[in-house]
Parts: sequence; C-alpha cells; structure tokens
Amino acid sequence: MVKKTYLFSFLFLLLILPFPFKIEKTTNLILNQIPKETYMVEMRDGIKLATDVYLPGNGKYPVVLIRTPYGREGFEDIAGFFTKNGYALVVQDIRGTGESEGIFRAFLDDGWNELQDGNDTVEWILKQDWCNGRVAIWGGSAMGIAGYMLVGCRNIDCALVAIAASNLYEHAMYPGGEFRIDAEEWLKDRKADYMIDVFLQHYNYDNFWKQLDLSTRYDFVETPIYHVGGWFDIFAEGIIDAFVGLQNKENQKLVMGPWTHEGMFSLKQGDFIFPPNSIFDASQETLKWFDYWMKGIEFNEPPVKFYMIGECSTENYMAKEEGNEWWYSNEWPPMANKRKLFLGDGTLGFEKIPNEGYNEYLYNPANPAPTIGGRNLVWEAGPKEQSELEARDDVLVYVTPPLNESIAVAGEIKLHLWISSSCKDTDFVAKLCDVYPDGKSYLISEGILMARHRKSFEREDFLEEGKIYEINVSLGNIAIMFNRGHRIKLFITSSNYPAYERNPKTGDAIRKNEHYEIARNRIYFGGKYDSYIELPIIEKIEISPTKGIYFAGRKLLNADFLFIIGKINFEVMASCDKVIFYLNNEKKWEDDNQPFTWHFDEFAIGKQKMRVEIYKDKHMIGREIEFFAFNLS
Repeated sequence: MVKKTYLFSFLFLLLILPFPFKIEKTTNLILNQIPKETYMVEMRDGIKLATDVYLPGNGKYPVVLIRTPYGREGFEDIAGFFTKNGYALVVQDIRGTGESEGIFRAFLDDGWNELQDGNDTVEWILKQDWCNGRVAIWGGSAMGIAGYMLVGCRNIDCALVAIAASNLYEHAMYPGGEFRIDAEEWLKDRKADYMIDVFLQHYNYDNFWKQLDLSTRYDFVETPIYHVGGWFDIFAEGIIDAFVGLQNKENQKLVMGPWTHEGMFSLKQGDFIFPPNSIFDASQETLKWFDYWMKGIEFNEPPVKFYMIGECSTENYMAKEEGNEWWYSNEWPPMANKRKLFLGDGTLGFEKIPNEGYNEYLYNPANPAPTIGGRNLVWEAGPKEQSELEARDDVLVYVTPPLNESIAVAGEIKLHLWISSSCKDTDFVAKLCDVYPDGKSYLISEGILMARHRKSFEREDFLEEGKIYEINVSLGNIAIMFNRGHRIKLFITSSNYPAYERNPKTGDAIRKNEHYEIARNRIYFGGKYDSYIELPIIEKIEISPTKGIYFAGRKLLNADFLFIIGKINFEVMASCDKVIFYLNNEKKWEDDNQPFTWHFDEFAIGKQKMRVEIYKDKHMIGREIEFFAFNLS
C-alpha cells in the first residue's frame, strides 16, 4: 500500500510539475573531510532554497532530508553519523530563513498548500544520480513540524519526527482556545513578527488552520513515522495526536519520555532528577527505524514505548519508591480502567460527594497566576514545585489523603467540571501535582480551556452570568506512578501567564479588549454537580524479583538494584491471558499458565534488560526492568 501510494504521488507530480528544477551549485569541504555540495534548489514559484548535500561516496544511497529554519551550520556531526551508516544527508534552509530566498510564513509553504517546498525538494532529490529512490525526513521541533507538513503532502519511505506540533492551532498557537505567548516569542526570535497578526486574526479554528493541521490529511498519509515526544514538552499532545490518528496504518511507532522540549539528553527535568535510563539514544533509535524501512534490516519492538514516571530525586529529596521505567504497549492509549477522582470541599477522593457545594475565587487579569514550569517552550519548563501558586487567593486547591497503594496512570487525564462565572468569558486552568512525602507539590500535567470554546474551537459560545455550565478540560497525556505515601493535588485558577495570554473577561477578540474585568468564578461539586478528574489507571505488572542481590536463586542481601549470580526464576503476577519474556529484545519464554514464570539460565555478564509483556484479549502492555547478571552457564 505504501509503495503504491508513493508511486501514484510520484507520477501525479510529474504531471503537474512539467518544468525542470534549476540549480546553482558550489562545492566546499568541511572539517571532518566529508564532502559538502551546496545547491540553490528552485521551487515551483521560482524561489530558490539553499541546500547542502553530504554523500558517503560515489554510489547511490538512501537519502535523509532535514529542513530547518535555524540555519544549515553545525550539521557536520549529524552528516558524519548518517554518511558513516550509508545514508546521504540533505540539509535545507526553509524558505525565508538562512540563505534561502523568499519569506518565512511559519510552515504555510511546507505542506499541502499552493506552495509545497518539502514536496518540491523531495522531487529534486529523486532526480539526483546519488539517490537510490528512497527518501526519509528527520528532525525535531521546527524541523519536526516541517516533517509533519511534508508527510501530509506526499508519502515518502519513512520519517522520524520529534517534539513537534502536528496541529498548529491546538498544539502551538491556541491550546484550549487561548493564545500561546510561548509560540509568539518563538516567532519573534525567528524575526517573523509579521506572522503574529496573521495568527491573531484566526483565533477560531477555521479553514486557514486546516492547511497546518495534519489530522485533516490522516486518510492520505501512508508514510511510516517514528513519533518521539516528551511528557513535559510543549508539543507532547502534537506527537501523541499524530500517532493516535495514524496508528491504524500499522506502520507507526511512538516513544514518550520524561523530557522537556530541550531536555531529551538530560537527567534533570524541572526540579526532578531522573535516573540514567531516561536518556534518549537518538542515534540508535534513528538507525533502527531508517534501516528497517530503507534497508530492510529487521528489529523487534512493540509500536509504543513510554516512560513511567516514578518518585524522583530532587536537590533536597532522595527517591525511594518505584517507577522510572520504560513500559510498552501495542496501542495508545494502553488498556486502562478509567476511574473518577471526585472534587469535594478542598478534597479529592474516589467516593462520590453526596451533598452539593461550591468553591469560588475572584480572578483579576491585571494580577494573573504565574507560569511555574509545565509544558513550555521559552519559559522554564518541567515538573516545578508549586508552593508560590498554592499561596494565592485566586487558586483553588483539592488534594487526596496519602495514598495507601501506588497508582499507575497512563493515558489522557480529563477534568470534568461544573462551573459558573460573573463574566461572559473566562479561562479555566488546571494543574495536576504529585505531592511528595516532604509536602512539596510538583507539577505533572496541566490544561487550559477558554470558556467560549467549551463546545467547539470553531465557534464562540459565551457564558450567561451566574448560569451553571458543564465543561471538560484536557490535562494532556501522561504516564506516572503516584506512589504510596504521596498525595494527588489539583489546582484550579484562571490564568497561566506568561505562557498564555490573559483572558480579559470581556468577550472581545484576542488582544482587542480596551479594559479588564474581574471575574467571580465558581467550581461546583457533589450531588448532581459531580466534578471529577478521570484517571486512566493501568494494571501494575508485578515482577519478582526486582531488587536485591541473589546467588543461585537465593537472596543474599537487600539492595536498591537487582544483581543476579547464577540462575533464578522470574515470576509475574498479573490478570492476563499470557506473558512473554524478552531478554535484551530477544524473545525467551512464553507462558499462558499462572503463576507466569521464566527460568533465567542464560549466559549473561553485565547489564541486562528484561521486558515482560502481558496480553489480555487483543491488548498488550509491557514493563522493562534492568538488572546486572553474572551467569556462565
């Protein structure tokens, strides 16, 4: 199917683009002696884009394309990596950036609009003597957005897209309907201030945004895409939405790690310090994916891999509890039991509140609740401590008692609220926190909703003063183990500034107000006004052993790690039909009888990775543990 669609697209483009691309060429030699040739590649409207080509040698090669608004300098190491592994690399300045001609229009010319710069570039690549007919696109952030725009325009052999928006309305400019200042600051940094007014004119989702929304092209897309995202990244939902929308194609892969936008290769995210297993091996993951689709080299791994956040160390706290492991699934979201955590008078609990009540606060846009961590681009990001927010009068706080047992959550967290306001429009901001045993609250997930968009982003439905409405606020997708002894806390307020613009409460278009109004906002709970958080709780996969030092199957010492000398039996406790055990990505044992057991008797020295997959009906979820082994049998 992929090859047929690819061939059709290629033939169709030959018909609509009869003129040849013109090129201008210069030759340079970079420091590590990889030859680089620079071309000015002409697009369909005559604009020329500066394009560097790095080749492994004189033959024909699969080609990796990178399209960037940040300039082509500094790609020597990446070029060395790709050419060493048998790929030609093409790096191009997006229109209006770097040395390319034209005006940068924030990806409007990179997709399926009248101008299709990514498409035209692929056509040029395919006509070159050094291309063997296979083309992939690779990149993160703005380069990833350019990748999503390309695959929405034409099908190529494969793509790896990281930390990128797939719908620029919902994921970049107007999450929850409110204007995202983070994105505005990025445009200013790119010297594209002129695009801000364009985006402000389209504050409702309309046909303009459809040319920047990959979901409108899901039926067309057949390209195998490796989607890489971070739980604390501004574009986390963009990565997940694209994967979910395309996973029925059965050629997609998703990885979600505990990363901020710039933290993929760092242990510290916000205030949390994660263990070394949280680091993303970009080179290995890239090669696995590209080698499979462009060279036919097999690899065996489930389509979804996600990091289960656990208790983390901070500057003043040493982690003791479970979590911080890689988990797997054959789908997103994974199989889960959705449970409601009901709001009470400052409380959260799994029992319904029988009596009706409400909490209220006055919100003044001139004194907005501040941005403290979260999914940000230019502001400080990640799981930050929230005591400053909790101390404010315009923030409502709801919290559980200490948990008796750990709760594993994976999927989208939704907040269902009954609300009223004294103004015709207001924002509702929700922040979900993990409260550690030392009493500190760390932001885990958040969401915002402009009340006028409670029914649709395509239109405005204003509030009547004092009338009670039902709204739903997405807090985004996350995977976290809320550990025993911790508490779950929810903050509700009406701003998250300066990450988002302040709602003036007047009902005016974005930034068209002449004054601010102070809103009296209420959150109702209990009785017929059940307000609650919907948590997708997944079954914990109990593996024994996971900690300690063992010799010949017997425990010698307690330890915070697992060290096995000789043979041992691994046992899994789970409600499922069967369990499959993998060691270092190689299938070792399948068991469909409880207790699920694997006799570890492998030659092994040093660090090992064991993945346990449990199957129930058509669903699979897996957990990976790391251990050290010394076994010469």
